[in-house]
Amino acid sequence: KGYFRSRHAKIPGEILTAEGYDSLTPDRREALAESLALFFAQMHATPLADAAALNLERRMPWKPAREIVADVEDLLPAHIHPYIRRTMDRFGAANAEIVEEVVGHFDVHGENMAFDAGAGRLNGLFDFADAGIADYHKEIQATRWISPDLADRIIPRYEALTGRTVDRARVALFQ
Repeated sequence: KGYFRSRHAKIPGEILTAEGYDSLTPDRREALAESLALFFAQMHATPLADAAALNLERRMPWKPAREIVADVEDLLPAHIHPYIRRTMDRFGAANAEIVEEVVGHFDVHGENMAFDAGAGRLNGLFDFADAGIADYHKEIQATRWISPDLADRIIPRYEALTGRTVDRARVALFQ
């Protein structure tokens, strides 16, 4: 495949870190959650049939849980190995199950945000390289990298906008 190159103006703003999120007032946290829930709802409203026209592909399941455990187990203290194995067994089962596929961004974390800290608002999102089709729970999980509180604020808004039920444990497990 060739590379598509574009030239465009930068969206004003900075990345949103956990510390930056923690410094936001409750009202600004609510506004950010509202903006992200609306973005997710609008992305997920894209008909799957249109994904081919957009050249979007099905996001493959993440690396199998057993491979992840094999990669990291020797790096971790032996006393947590049983916990890691149990958690990764749950992850493997969740990774194999698709609740509902949607068209999405799938990489909405603080480093892909143009956040105006002074105004306390999201100016935009970028890096759509991971956009594709996948379970909507995988969309929401990346916001937990900023703060679990942010994901917890997004979920009820997303549910109200879309009529979908979000399994909070599944979102946390994917994170």
